[in-house]
Amino acid sequence: MGDHFKFETDDSGLFKIPEDEKVPEYLIPEKIYQILKWVALILLPALAVLISTIGPQWGMPYIESIVTTINAIGLFIGTIIGASQLSSMGR
Repeated sequence: MGDHFKFETDDSGLFKIPEDEKVPEYLIPEKIYQILKWVALILLPALAVLISTIGPQWGMPYIESIVTTINAIGLFIGTIIGASQLSSMGR
């Protein structure tokens, strides 16, 4: 319990990673990973709920197909970012 994490910053205020600490290498770049994660976990599920809720009121055709497609895309993106995360753990 006596172990404490020490965070150091460089002159620009960014966190420094200790020399002895291994940084994971992802299949996709970190910025793209973060964007895809947000899209898969927040944007697409919210969009699916929005369309399934207001679609009937606006008379949209093929609502079930659209919502299923959005959810499938979200699952696909989630699988890709999960594979990237797992590949970084194995290195």
